[in-house]
Amino acid sequence: MFRSWLLLISSLLTFTQSYAKEELIYLPNKPTTHNSRMKLTLFQSLPGIKVDAAMDQKLDYALTIVDRSDLPVSQPPINMLFDLKNLQVELKSNGTTISYDVKNPETSIFLAEVNNIIDKPIKLHFDKNFQLKGDTPDIAQLTKELPILGNLHPRSFINELFQHLFALAEKKLAVGEVYSIEPPKDSAGIPPKIIQYTVTKITDDTITATIKGQIEEEKYNMGVEVTLNKDSQETVGLSLYGDLNGEVTWNRKNALDYTLHTETNYLGTFNVATWEWTMEASLIHDITTIKELNNHEKLGSH
Repeated sequence: MFRSWLLLISSLLTFTQSYAKEELIYLPNKPTTHNSRMKLTLFQSLPGIKVDAAMDQKLDYALTIVDRSDLPVSQPPINMLFDLKNLQVELKSNGTTISYDVKNPETSIFLAEVNNIIDKPIKLHFDKNFQLKGDTPDIAQLTKELPILGNLHPRSFINELFQHLFALAEKKLAVGEVYSIEPPKDSAGIPPKIIQYTVTKITDDTITATIKGQIEEEKYNMGVEVTLNKDSQETVGLSLYGDLNGEVTWNRKNALDYTLHTETNYLGTFNVATWEWTMEASLIHDITTIKELNNHEKLGSH
């Protein structure tokens, strides 16, 4: 009889663990610091020339969800402070390397402007659908004060950083479940129309999901005309497709503490009249949480 009870309890526990639904929670008023690294490689085989280029961007920043209460947040809307700490960019092209560091702003006009927002938190607002509102006063004022940043489309840049952080917020999560999410409309680059997250592991400490998406082939007019002869000009076109793969792990106690790895591969064909040549590109993005800040390391303080 005792053995039967043990088997029954064991079965119930297994059933409960298999079908238990979990939610991501985010702790407000608790700053976390993060490191983002994007590595873009590009290879083009043009008529008579080959282009081999790469970009390596390193970004350090801090995040704080702002709320009147210290109770965990799991539903939007959300107000958050974004505090840029450091930016480094390395560009390579056919063996030539150029490095930029926001700590040496004299190396470029762009870095000189970015240096002005280091340790100056920007207020972000995510609406009821966890979509970033681009018309918040801070973003508008930032673009006004630093016009060169407008060319970067700040909303797209921020969406690229945070689209996976909040992707499964409000969802009831279980191992084996697949969640199809439409990425933010203003995402940087050319994302898949639908991204699938499959929860692969739930432990006492973390929730892990794989990330997959297909970028369907589309044709683009590059807006560039090439003169083939004195009587003819042709427009450069691009046909592009690709795929996205990756993994994200959130801390169950505070989903702001998370790690991300994604890799997006593109394959394209440029065409001018009857000429065609290929283009291959790869974008690798890694985000890690460095640490949670204590009370003596509040955002913007020194």
